[in-house]
Amino acid sequence: MRRSLVFPLLVIGLAACSDSTGLSDVAVIPTKSLYVTGEIPSAQIVNQSENNISHNNNGLRVEKLQGTAWLLIGPENLPDLLPLGLVIGAGGTSTLQVVPEKPLEPGTYRLRFEFTQWGKGDANISYSPEFRVEEGV
Repeated sequence: MRRSLVFPLLVIGLAACSDSTGLSDVAVIPTKSLYVTGEIPSAQIVNQSENNISHNNNGLRVEKLQGTAWLLIGPENLPDLLPLGLVIGAGGTSTLQVVPEKPLEPGTYRLRFEFTQWGKGDANISYSPEFRVEEGV
């Protein structure tokens, strides 16, 4: 019985650690694990920290797996339309979309969320689990 509980708890623990910066209290969860070419990727951002976080209007971006490296594919160099930023309160969630400059080609992707914790001026990055894009039927 003990062994049957260990694996599900391990999976839940790993899912909560979606970033590589050590700030696992901000999770990026894609709304789907499989998108069709032309669909707009979106994610639920879950702020599990005790601090508000802020991001600008292009805080959610897309990276594609090329071989063993992740390449940022967009959007790039978007103006900040809201200079004060958007806020996700402590314990809050928000669903964001990212509109790439062109439709995503088939492949493996992840979402990259750039944010700042209030009172801690450093920029942080959290990554989503991988998701796939495939040709439509």
